[in-house]
Amino acid sequence: MRIQASFTGMRNPLASIKHVAVFLIGLFLVMGAAQTGYARQHFRFDRVVNTGSMLVPGPVIQDRDGFIWLGTQGAGLVKYDGYSIKRYSAGPGTFLDGNITALYEDREGIIWFGTLGGLNTYNKDTNAFHAYTRNPDDARSISHDAFNPSLQTIVEDRAGKLWIGTQNGLNRYDKDIDTFQHFMHVPDDAESLDSSNIFSVYADRKGVLWVGTDKGLNRYDEKKQSFTRFAHRAEDPESLSSGTVFAILEDRGEVLWVGTSSGLNRFDRDRETFTRLVNDPADPRSLPNNSVHSLLEDPEGLIWIGHSFQGSGLTVFDKHANAFTSYRHDSRDPTTLSGDSVMGICGGTSGIIWLANLNGTLDKLDPESHKFEIYVHSPDDPHSISDNLVNVSVEDSDGTIWFSTNNGINRFDRETKQFTRYLSNPKDPQSIPGNFVCGPYEDSEKNLWVTSSDNYLSL
Repeated sequence: MRIQASFTGMRNPLASIKHVAVFLIGLFLVMGAAQTGYARQHFRFDRVVNTGSMLVPGPVIQDRDGFIWLGTQGAGLVKYDGYSIKRYSAGPGTFLDGNITALYEDREGIIWFGTLGGLNTYNKDTNAFHAYTRNPDDARSISHDAFNPSLQTIVEDRAGKLWIGTQNGLNRYDKDIDTFQHFMHVPDDAESLDSSNIFSVYADRKGVLWVGTDKGLNRYDEKKQSFTRFAHRAEDPESLSSGTVFAILEDRGEVLWVGTSSGLNRFDRDRETFTRLVNDPADPRSLPNNSVHSLLEDPEGLIWIGHSFQGSGLTVFDKHANAFTSYRHDSRDPTTLSGDSVMGICGGTSGIIWLANLNGTLDKLDPESHKFEIYVHSPDDPHSISDNLVNVSVEDSDGTIWFSTNNGINRFDRETKQFTRYLSNPKDPQSIPGNFVCGPYEDSEKNLWVTSSDNYLSL
């Protein structure tokens, strides 16, 4: 880039200019964008409907027909069809307890839900409910009636068997013979569960079953019918973080993530060790709250985290940037979360995400239709934009995007999402003459012109 100090030979500088409206840079700092050098995604949340009931612990699923199902505290089951809600209350002919703690749809389209008073199913085709309760005289009945206030306690494995975790035992249900097999903690058996108090059950893509308890994580070996335990050890920084295991997720790269009451953990299957991701008060990009109650991976690979009663809003984890971003309720902005206690998260069709809030509101997020990115200056990142005050943005005829700022001009690389800065340097006659830049403009010969603070035109 060389300096051109006259207008000689210059054609209309406004010819072939393409102003870029989709990049809103620097302006959004007043809206609370973090001072970081990575692209921070912002989302618009739609408050779809208020169920009028507390969503505790907030199970939410979208079934194969597109209906949204929510579990409430004491008010039973709620179905949302996109226009209105329909309630199913506990009572004769339905189910025994209105405190819904877990929801799951099996491969046959049957809705399973756990309560504080037993396991239940709902058949949409026949509009019929069925209850499974503990019978002390029948060893083949479910091990316990009460489910923990945790979202991930029912799952179907590849063989079609249902695994159900209760406050006293893990159960494998065989639909063909209508019986439950129990798996319990046995004090003198190191290959049994580390605890009978089950908070999460998860089947990964290879068919491996993972069970979270109030003591740690367990992996089930189908051939041996035994468990391998992964516990927190204070002296081992590569062990699982302490506390209850509330959530388990295998991402698209087959990495296993484990959410506990003390942080998020990434499991190394080869070394069988954990990397803990926890809150660091000195790092604004760290996990904002260590209590991880729900996990969801979206189509772009972002991991969404709900913190339940903690009042910490919604957290999104970008694995590539190794950064967490928090989204909170703002009473002045109706496009933010309806509340800061996100209880349940559900991935729906077309990438839509549904969020159950403690206050009874169902929030909807369509990342594709409501997403934009913010790029801000970072003193520690030479590839971030040079300044947050952007004067002009232009796309040239080659498709390159240029931004003039109060501190130089920047060229944006669409592939790497990085900026190349052009700044004034008194020792370099080929640099721009001043950093306050009001251009750039491209003429009909594809020359780029920049108006600087010293009233020069730079080419």
